Amino acid sequence: MMIFPAGPKLPPVLEFIQTRQKFCQLALDLVAPTKIADGDESQCFMNAYRGSSAHQCTMCSGWLATPLQRGAAFQFTQHWWNFDQNAYRYIDHSPAIEENAVYILDQDLAQFALVNNDRLTSCVARSLLLEQGQFFAIETIESSYQFKPLDDLSTETLFEPYLLS
Repeated sequence: MMIFPAGPKLPPVLEFIQTRQKFCQLALDLVAPTKIADGDESQCFMNAYRGSSAHQCTMCSGWLATPLQRGAAFQFTQHWWNFDQNAYRYIDHSPAIEENAVYILDQDLAQFALVNNDRLTSCVARSLLLEQGQFFAIETIESSYQFKPLDDLSTETLFEPYLLS
């Protein structure tokens, strides 16, 4: 279970970036994609895939960070979008993205999905909850949510339920 030591409290998005960066080779970054929203809801990977094919864009992986109603809790949802190299801008084809969502670029997720594609049942990692300095994986079990405390935010841990043996 990951608990932070006492000290100055970081804003949740920065706390996430600082914690996740320890497990990444590539730098995490805050980005601001242009929202095109011409894809299908809840299909971010396929929307980004189609966007990369149709518009000759690069697929990008990362997180959508959104505050929750319950106290100071934040949800981090793994998400896919595109980078248009000609226009030098990020674009998101997925509709219904919350207006206050913060995009965090995490290309280690994309690298992992590419290298392990034959062992993954999903290219979208688990969503996370940060509450009171502790990270939890959000698990969907029989149409309800359960929160599993995490020891680390390694890429393997984030994809764990979707990795075939």
